[in-house]
Amino acid sequence: MARESLRTTDRGDHPPRLLIVDDDPLTQGRVRRVIQAARPSWELLRAETVEAALRELAAWGSVDAVLTGELSGGCIQLLDAVRTRFPNITRILHVESPSRASRTASANSHATVSADAPTDELVGVLDRLMSDRQRPSRSPSGVRSLGPPAGPERKTSG
Repeated sequence: MARESLRTTDRGDHPPRLLIVDDDPLTQGRVRRVIQAARPSWELLRAETVEAALRELAAWGSVDAVLTGELSGGCIQLLDAVRTRFPNITRILHVESPSRASRTASANSHATVSADAPTDELVGVLDRLMSDRQRPSRSPSGVRSLGPPAGPERKTSG
């Protein structure tokens, strides 16, 4: 089966580059294996702390997305720093319970994915977000949440 090659406008013909940030090496390894198996051409970087993630982003310069776990509470700091310092980078929150994810963390991410979500859902979210990077900019208020519902659906204007 042929896979569609997703490319980003700011990186030309290069496959997506994703920084996986999680302070749990087992979780980080599992996420990395899932993505690598589904999208072997993608370049996967990793970091275990907010500081290491920001160093990686500064060093590489051209990263398409950051997928972060809860980082013992540091995910809010990381998502906010990436939003402020690297606004063109897609931000994905990967958490045990999307319903418990803080409003601030969710607001600073483009998507929230449950750690319990099926692997094809995680890959589907990444595919969709990388594909969105090829389209003209959208309103920054277009935040999506995926995984088990966090509560009653709320409609937002955007």
